[in-house]
Amino acid sequence: MKVYVVEHGEYSDRHVVAVVDNEEKAKLLVDRLGEEANYTMFDTEDPNLGMLFEGYARYWVIRAINGTTTACRVDFSLNFDSVVHEKTDHMGRTAYVTEVLAPTEEHAVKIANDRFAKYLAQKAGL
Repeated sequence: MKVYVVEHGEYSDRHVVAVVDNEEKAKLLVDRLGEEANYTMFDTEDPNLGMLFEGYARYWVIRAINGTTTACRVDFSLNFDSVVHEKTDHMGRTAYVTEVLAPTEEHAVKIANDRFAKYLAQKAGL
């Protein structure tokens, strides 16, 4: 089931105004509340939502060209992207970035390293 959470306000004043069952109602409320309002759709059957209830966290994991891996815990979001992305900095150095849902940072790094290895092997044609 999809639900739409309508919020209003900025920063510490942001609060939930309503939870509605269809997008048209959410859009109508946002239009009436003005520019500080927005809505987010949640699918109550999304498996990522279940992971939130089980204590999982969302991490961005970065692997530098030298092979070192760093994980950073970020706010939980159901807009989750598990694809490996190549990023190049202003010096031309490439790093690999992915998002991981995991119970701990250690698990996040392990999951990401497996994903990076698979990505690099596919890229090399193996």
